[in-house]
Amino acid sequence: MAHLRCVCGGPIQAEPIVSKDEISLGRDARNDVVIQDGSVSREHSRIVRTGTSFVISDLGSRNSTLVNGEACSGSPLKDGDQILIGETLFVFKCDPDGEQKPAVLEILSATMDTVTQTMAQTAQKSLDADVTGVESLNGDRDRVFHLFYEIGRSLNSSLTDYGAVLEKIVSTLFSELRAERAFVALIDPESQELCYEIIRDKNKQNLEPDQIKISKTIIFDVYNNRRAILTKDAISDERLKHVKSIIESQVLSAMCAPLLYRDQVLGILYADNCAQTGIFSDIELELFATLGNLAGIAIGNARLYRKVSEDVSELRSKVSQDTEVVGQGVAITKVMDTVRKVADSEISVLIRGETGTGKELVARTLHGHSVRRDGPFIALNCGAIPETLFESELFGYAAQSGIAGSDPKGKPGKFELAASGTLFLDEIGEMPLSMQVKLLRTLQERVVERLSGTQSIPVDVRVLSATNKDLSVEMKEGRFRQDLFFRLRGIEVEVPPLRERHDDIEDLTRYFLEKFSLKNRKQIRDISPKAIQLLRAFSWEGNVRELENAIEHAVVLCDGDVLWPEDLPYQVRHQSRTIASPFPGLSEMERDHIVKVLRHHNWNITRSAEVLGIARKTVHEKIKVYGLTREKTT
Repeated sequence: MAHLRCVCGGPIQAEPIVSKDEISLGRDARNDVVIQDGSVSREHSRIVRTGTSFVISDLGSRNSTLVNGEACSGSPLKDGDQILIGETLFVFKCDPDGEQKPAVLEILSATMDTVTQTMAQTAQKSLDADVTGVESLNGDRDRVFHLFYEIGRSLNSSLTDYGAVLEKIVSTLFSELRAERAFVALIDPESQELCYEIIRDKNKQNLEPDQIKISKTIIFDVYNNRRAILTKDAISDERLKHVKSIIESQVLSAMCAPLLYRDQVLGILYADNCAQTGIFSDIELELFATLGNLAGIAIGNARLYRKVSEDVSELRSKVSQDTEVVGQGVAITKVMDTVRKVADSEISVLIRGETGTGKELVARTLHGHSVRRDGPFIALNCGAIPETLFESELFGYAAQSGIAGSDPKGKPGKFELAASGTLFLDEIGEMPLSMQVKLLRTLQERVVERLSGTQSIPVDVRVLSATNKDLSVEMKEGRFRQDLFFRLRGIEVEVPPLRERHDDIEDLTRYFLEKFSLKNRKQIRDISPKAIQLLRAFSWEGNVRELENAIEHAVVLCDGDVLWPEDLPYQVRHQSRTIASPFPGLSEMERDHIVKVLRHHNWNITRSAEVLGIARKTVHEKIKVYGLTREKTT
């Protein structure tokens, strides 16, 4: 009788004795021998009985069927042949007694204590496995647990530096696994080349890359199949015995494992011994593969952390650009000098200025330059909150407060949300007198009490406020408390109106031009000098906000890559504060159309006249009537 013994891998399911002319092996449950292994195809191999012999054939599987390390080609099986299907190893045995003809095939499962199913699913073993006399790490569980505790502590010590983890892992290869040489090599994300991180021998001496040779066959196998490899006798291993690097380096025992992070191979962990065959056991390979996983986690986390840190820095830089006051004129420079001086203090700041001057932007700049910049910036417009909702918005309400439409779980107010950060109270002059008393108490005692609540909640908040009103007048007429005014006005910052910042108009215009070109997916590279001249001459009663709206209007209407005067709003072009009709006059439409045609044809009068359908003389007359001149961009 012939025997097919499963020595490692699996698990398998089969009838003990299969007396068929054809025996199928694969992962599908309909096979005669079912191999529960993800690397095995559904219909992987077939063994056919021909008289007194058995012939094995591969059925086009994705990982091939290996007989003694070679892809099978329908050759008869001989006594002692080793069959590798996926990661499951069988040994074929035939009764040597010639008179007993092999009529049936007996399927035998492994009973080797040194081979575990877990390891069989993660590691490819040498075909000449000899575990005689090899010490198992299972004999000292406490030592192994302590080892993983130390590695885990190193892994947890720093998210940015994986060096300590790799050093601990390499030391373990020498102290616990009896390696003579070891290295960690990482795959460069851009070049995909293998770069050595650590190369060392058991005497802790650093080696040069040319002092340690490794088979590319092993590296490719580990990288492509994402699994660890153990060879217990490289010289006789069918996979490696003809490899030049193995022969030259005289490696006898070797292990190689991938450094995995989220199914991505980040590098290779390698250890070998040139003095003894069978020095590494299957259990030690399991430990080795686990060390590779830990190294991969350390490296992957460090790279991910660095990437997130870079993204956060870039985002902060963009946010900083969006919250910095634009302009270098004398008036705004004085404001920014004051802002920078008081930003790092805890003093309250009252920001005064007309509507649209950028008071909130100044407040955000103060926050961005302060020690609280990593905390939240919470803004509340006091003029937009109904008096009945003011207290709950500012201080929140307790759970089960009974307030109509409230969340039964309660809700924190703006003071709590701004903890460790900045609370900006815009239009503070609009705050009701009843709320001014409660705000003053909060600022003095640094605690809040939710609506319908009884618990005092400490708050660590810096308060900035802003107003477009003259609070001295408000105090005289009894609409604003004097004590609250002095509490809020630790430092007073006056933001100048845009009519006092003519030197900043071009800088602001170019900033908004870039912002809205990106927003509207346009490539406007410049603005004409005439347009800048019109913008400078305008009064801008709406201040920076009005200028911003005007530039957005112009960007939307602009057809080319330069912003021209006719793209600007009507009142800017005519320096008029009156609200224009939504329908422009015929002369205005004619002028704009002639200008666009002339510019499109580079002021070629003949070509423009043809497109306009009028005589060249008429074009010249229109240019004179409308005062058109050919402009040059800056």
